[in-house]
Amino acid sequence: MIVNAKIQLNLFIRILLLLLIFFISIFLGSLYLEGDQSSYIFTYEGLKGKGIVEAYIFYVFYLSSPEFIHFLLTWISSNLGFNKLFIMSLSNVFLSYFIIKLFDRLKVNFAITSIFLLSNFYLFVLFFAAERLKFGFIFFLISIIYSKRLLPFFAFLSIISHLQMALVYSGRIFQIILNYLINFLGTLKINYKNPLPLFLAFISILYFNLLQENILMKFEAYNDTEVILDFIRLGIFFIISLAYTTNYRDNITIFFPLVISIFLFGDERVNMIGYVYCLYYLLSYKNGVNVGMIALTVYFLYSNILFIQKIIQYGNGFAP
Repeated sequence: MIVNAKIQLNLFIRILLLLLIFFISIFLGSLYLEGDQSSYIFTYEGLKGKGIVEAYIFYVFYLSSPEFIHFLLTWISSNLGFNKLFIMSLSNVFLSYFIIKLFDRLKVNFAITSIFLLSNFYLFVLFFAAERLKFGFIFFLISIIYSKRLLPFFAFLSIISHLQMALVYSGRIFQIILNYLINFLGTLKINYKNPLPLFLAFISILYFNLLQENILMKFEAYNDTEVILDFIRLGIFFIISLAYTTNYRDNITIFFPLVISIFLFGDERVNMIGYVYCLYYLLSYKNGVNVGMIALTVYFLYSNILFIQKIIQYGNGFAP
């Protein structure tokens, strides 16, 4: 009886947290009308009454984005008459639900889970600004929570939700390819029974080939100072994660593709992925109750307060 009561209490608390996130999403989402959201809102309304082909051409033209998952969701929900704010608030609840599932699997203290969901800057960016990237992270979480047999399928959905999600998987992909190369150099034999590393290497080359024009444009757009600042931020996440692991080789190989990506993209989203990697190590140590986790929580709480203030004041969390 006591065990059942505890389970019911834990479930009740988690439902309350998800409801709170939904109402926060409704409130702040109703204010976030500028910046990228103005384009998302216009596109959502413009998809109504259009066939799928016409709608997709319209979507790509106005958002300059080919990501099909976000398009499909917005096209279906807009034509069913759902309010965009309601759908995106609901998607925030789904994202939060899968975060709770993962944190529970890692046995993270629920107080840490709650504080993270209600205060983390990067999470609120996914909630209100990075709309397409949010769905990439939803499928990413599903891919690592559920059956390994389904991992490739949901990983694929994650990447086509937002192409930059390939960077989230890049660390593990690099590990697999590196271990394969080390084994090949040691034996000088190709392991045909395990074609996955060769397939991943082919996909990686294809990915960068498809994005080579975009990579070149971004590389030319960033100056040395911006790259150095981005590298320092990523370096901080790397150093913190090193302090909370004994498997230094895996840690270094996971972060290495992000270091290369900083020089190619110089993008804040690369740092977000670095933070996700760092978060895994922090949450796995003492149920997430540790100095590193607390320090980053306080830092991102401060960043998030500024982000929310800008939403309320300007309707855009990234307003100058």
